[in-house]
Amino acid sequence: NGSFNCQIEGAPTAAVLTSLGGNVVSDASCAPVAADVIVGAGGAGVTELADHGGPTSTHSLLAGSAAIDAAVGACPATDQRGVARPQGAACDAGAVELVG
Repeated sequence: NGSFNCQIEGAPTAAVLTSLGGNVVSDASCAPVAADVIVGAGGAGVTELADHGGPTSTHSLLAGSAAIDAAVGACPATDQRGVARPQGAACDAGAVELVG
């Protein structure tokens, strides 16, 4: 997030992000809520940002990732690549749904 950690990029300093849950975060610095998962540095279980299909680069999920089945509330019927959601008990947090 660079200098915009916990802040909406391009917005005034007072424009702080507010979590609605379903995020996988490394620490509590951005005031996560109970529906967020705090995993510690390097613990999200995702690959490097790359082209996994779809219009933008994404992090693909690794087996055992904290993002698997971690979405809160309703989610789109497909991920950004067009893969049907959910593939497991619930939708995965993020832009990509783990298949298999």
